Amino acid sequence: MKITNIETRYLEIPLEGDFHPPWAPGMCTKLHQVLYVKVETDEGISGHAATTAYAGKAAAENINVLVTPFLIGKDPFSLEDHIRVLRIAHQRAIFSWVVECALWDIIGQKCGQPIYKLLGGSRRKMPAYACFAELRDLATRRHDLQKIKELGFKALKMRIHSPTLEEDLAQVALAREILGPDIDIMCDANQAATWASDQPGVVWDYARALRTANELEKFGVLWLEEPLPKFDYKGLSQLCRDSVLPIAGGESNRGIHEFGALIENHCYDIIQVDPTFSEGMLQLKKLQGMCEYHNIIFQPHSWTNGLGFAYSLHLAASSNSSLYIEYPYDPPVYGLGSFHAILKEPVTVDKEGYITLSDKPGVGYEICQEAIDRYTVK
Repeated sequence: MKITNIETRYLEIPLEGDFHPPWAPGMCTKLHQVLYVKVETDEGISGHAATTAYAGKAAAENINVLVTPFLIGKDPFSLEDHIRVLRIAHQRAIFSWVVECALWDIIGQKCGQPIYKLLGGSRRKMPAYACFAELRDLATRRHDLQKIKELGFKALKMRIHSPTLEEDLAQVALAREILGPDIDIMCDANQAATWASDQPGVVWDYARALRTANELEKFGVLWLEEPLPKFDYKGLSQLCRDSVLPIAGGESNRGIHEFGALIENHCYDIIQVDPTFSEGMLQLKKLQGMCEYHNIIFQPHSWTNGLGFAYSLHLAASSNSSLYIEYPYDPPVYGLGSFHAILKEPVTVDKEGYITLSDKPGVGYEICQEAIDRYTVK
């Protein structure tokens, strides 16, 4: 089997409303930006994958220039050979690892097996946590929390980086009041890699991070995510030692060398990675073994799009240490419509809070070609 073509597209999918990203204070967007990749072979099997496209059309062009010429004519199974190409491309551009995801789709189809089984996994059902997207006032959040409980989620992640610690704790107290003691709560501070903005938002120092972690522990919070900048290895390591509450992060880091430094310095108790942009599926399986050795929980990140989410789902299901799969859900802006738009059917959570993985070969979730064509930016 040989790779014959790599098709890349940049998509702009309208959101259900104005979205104010918590990692970019002051920004408002109406679009979900997606980089879609299709890898074709001489046996008629094609692999599909997608990730975030912050760079717009340049995200697709980077693949065309830095990856495609070096993979045409190559065997899609030869992943170790392709890693060097993708790693160099990643150093010069962004998110080239989405191509490897598409190769896994091809490999799974050729072998007649879903990806999570090829990676050694046996977990057909994964518990999902609903992940809120925005910071909202208490009155609005009360309604949001009640809806999450009605839907059957057994866990929730919420954003906390208000101007004061007291405001953050009020959000968590409300969540605990409404959700009760049996639903896990996680908190995301979004301090690892805040975007440039004319409104810089709240920037935490070590003291704010430690005080927050200590107070959250009283509410039975499961973890505190991204409480300090992603390269503050010393501060993160000290925080892990001083905090009773587990510290999570890593989604903003890139490359096996950065994750190696995070593990060696024990910067996090929980490492979060995304197979579409952190590093490829194969390398992240190796990283999973490193986490296991160092007693660190391996917990995939999945905030990209429905198809990208499917790869994170397979990666999580291949690891017995993953606690949950992250499920972006914060209507009306982030519902099932825009996030899962390029799939024929959205990946859904059942009334017990679980996602049952597709057992179809490869990634197992069928793309909606009509939607891809409609949202492609020419």
